[in-house]
Amino acid sequence: HHGDRGALMADAILPGAAYTEKQGIYANTEGRAQQTHLAVTLPGKAREDWKIIQALAENHKISFTDSALTPPITELKGFYMTDPISRASLTMAKCVKAVEEQLKSRHT
Repeated sequence: HHGDRGALMADAILPGAAYTEKQGIYANTEGRAQQTHLAVTLPGKAREDWKIIQALAENHKISFTDSALTPPITELKGFYMTDPISRASLTMAKCVKAVEEQLKSRHT
């Protein structure tokens, strides 16, 4: 349903989900990774990209597992203090300190 003139030239059109219809990790305008979550359900025959890739692999008898598409997610230390506005905020500094103390007490 998003076809444009490029779609008219395509040999195949896959029913991939829009960014609002899937969970993903994108680079924001500052180049930082930003995780998104599903906002709306998939319409019609649309599928998550990995499910389309898996179906194509199975159709062509290629070994494929969905774990190959699961990106490693690690905690970014100090993420919420990476921009100048947050660093200048006393409230944000208190919040970050509280979270760090909570994490410390949970791991010791």
